[in-house]
Parts: sequence; structure tokens; C-alpha cells
Amino acid sequence: MKKNKAIMIVFFVLAALQGMAQKKVQINLKVGDKLHQELKRTSHRQDMKPSGETIEYHTENIVGFTYEILSAGGGTYDAKVTYSFLKFKAGSPGSEGEITFDSQNGEDMAGEMGEAVKGVIGKSYVFTIDANTHKVTAIKEGLAKGAAAEKQPGPLDPGTNLFPQDDEALKRRVEGAFGGSISDQTPVAGAKWDRSITDLKKGITTKTTVNYTLNRIDGDQIYIDATGKSIVDGVPEGMEEMGDFNLTAVFDSQTNIKVDAKAGILSEVKSKTKGEQTFYTPQGDHKMNITISDVETVKRTGTN
Repeated sequence: MKKNKAIMIVFFVLAALQGMAQKKVQINLKVGDKLHQELKRTSHRQDMKPSGETIEYHTENIVGFTYEILSAGGGTYDAKVTYSFLKFKAGSPGSEGEITFDSQNGEDMAGEMGEAVKGVIGKSYVFTIDANTHKVTAIKEGLAKGAAAEKQPGPLDPGTNLFPQDDEALKRRVEGAFGGSISDQTPVAGAKWDRSITDLKKGITTKTTVNYTLNRIDGDQIYIDATGKSIVDGVPEGMEEMGDFNLTAVFDSQTNIKVDAKAGILSEVKSKTKGEQTFYTPQGDHKMNITISDVETVKRTGTN
């Protein structure tokens, strides 16, 4: 459980680095339009335990979301997002074989790993998003909370926490898909802007700054480059009275973003995040070197 709480902060950092995006390009969709969003995350973790033992983990998670535009009017859209699938594979040097999981495989879902995944796959939430600001203004059906949020996955478990499990995470995911990488101003090549946020979750404070540059505009596609830094510090929730525990980390990211200016939605994000996390405990320091690469795409898949 201690390790899982320490690992959780990586996902908070990545959400902040990728979700701090921008606008002036309007969402331009029709009732019945459908979108497919897919995130592929590959990670390498070098886990250095206080005992001196070092373990390496290699994982890949692919998660899918579908969106359907339900109604439009007054400068807003009502849409439904559904958590559609999760594919996972993992291994470590010296281990026998590779761990694999596919939520679209009935045998996998019936197994031990499937128990946690069942808590998220198929869940749907209806939200309202502003076409001008690209901000979610309401979540109308089903709060993104549940059993999956109670237990965070371990390093060799399917990444169920890549599916938003609270309202704020759901907003960030949706806003990212619906063009959340655009400047507040009319897009102009060479434009620069930055954003800073402070996020407190489960006792951990994450301060993130991202600097953006609009690289170029090519037809309907807007290309944005971003560099980010996150500084992490805090005592994991529930450990305040257990002794001298503290978690610190520094993460740096490089991100390339492509936005469909005509539809006002994300086309693609590619990012790489690297950092070192240290979990200070009475038994010694637990360090982890982490490298995470993301590829995220949004595609229109049809209209009813």
C-alpha cells in the first residue's frame, strides 16, 4: 500500500502536465458526432529499495474512451463519455514471461486482474462543455467516483487509474480531448504562453509550470510545443501519524500537441516525462527513477 501511494503521484503529475492547455478556436461538432480517444502509455521504472535491492518494471497501458454529442445549443454541447477498453502488458528483467491483459477478452475479465477493471469499463458520464472556452461546465449524469478509486493499481497491475476517478480528473480528460491545447488568443505562429497550477491530492502537493510555444499552423492543424516541470512534496494521506514519512519528486516533460482547428478538438499529443521520486521512511529512502512516454489521439468515428 505504501508503494502504491507513492506511485500514485506520477499520474497526478502527468494529468497536470497534459491538462494545462489553452482557446479562441471554437468546438465545431454536430449532434450525433462520435469521437474515439486513445491513450497509450509506456513506462520504465527503476525501483531502488531501502535494502539496496533494485527492481525494474516495464509496462504498457492502452486505454480507450468514446464520446457522443447528444445535444447542442447556446454555445454549449452535451456529450457522453464512455470508458471503453483497457489493454495492458508488463514485465521486468529476470522475470518469466510477460504479464498481459485485455478487457475485450472474456477470460481476462473473468480472472483476478479483471476484478478491478470491471469497476471502470463501461462506465458513462454525461457532461456539458462550452464551445468557446473548451471548459466543462457541468457533469450531469454519474459522478466519476467508485470502487476503482479506493484501490490504486500496483506497478504490475492494469492502469485503471488512467480512467478518471473523480470529477476534476474527468474534466481534465474531457477538456483535453475537446481542444484543451489552444491559446486563449487567436492562434499565431510564434505565440508563447505559460500556465502554473498547484494541486493537492491525498496529502501530496504538486506545483506544475508549463511553457507553450505555437510552433506552426498548417491548414486546419495547429502545432504546439510545451515544456513542463512539476515539483512534488508531501506526506501521503493516512501516514501522518506513522512516523517520519515524506514523498518528494521532480519531473520534467517535453510535449508536442496537434489540434484540429476546424473541429476545435485534439488531434494528437506526444509527450515524454522523466523524473526521480524519493519516499523517505524510518526504514530508509525508497527511490524510483521514472520515464513515461504518452501518445494520445482523438478521431472522429462517425455520426448517427
